[in-house]
Amino acid sequence: MKYTIEVLDASKPVGVDEDGQVQYAPRYYLLLTNRAGRCWQSTTYWDATIEETEDGPIMDVAAAKANAEWAAAVALQMLESGRRLNPHCWDEVQPIYGSPIWEREVHLWETTPEE
Repeated sequence: MKYTIEVLDASKPVGVDEDGQVQYAPRYYLLLTNRAGRCWQSTTYWDATIEETEDGPIMDVAAAKANAEWAAAVALQMLESGRRLNPHCWDEVQPIYGSPIWEREVHLWETTPEE
């Protein structure tokens, strides 16, 4: 397999409880990695929905995670079948630590232009 894809959580603050503690809700995104260690993060996020009730807020985490997992499966299937992903939906992020791409970029960072 040329690519792996993970569903990750970047929780976001959604309010404060009666004790003044910040409350967080899951915010899922995708991280796509190739064999060389290059990584791309999805520009789309899947947020847990929060419904206010008489007994307090109810958070639906399962639907957000299921939607992110479905999107991950579709993206991976597209790549495995030779199709390309929409580049507007992905941002390249730092490569995997220790990967060949990371090693090459570290050397570029350490090289300073001669004056």
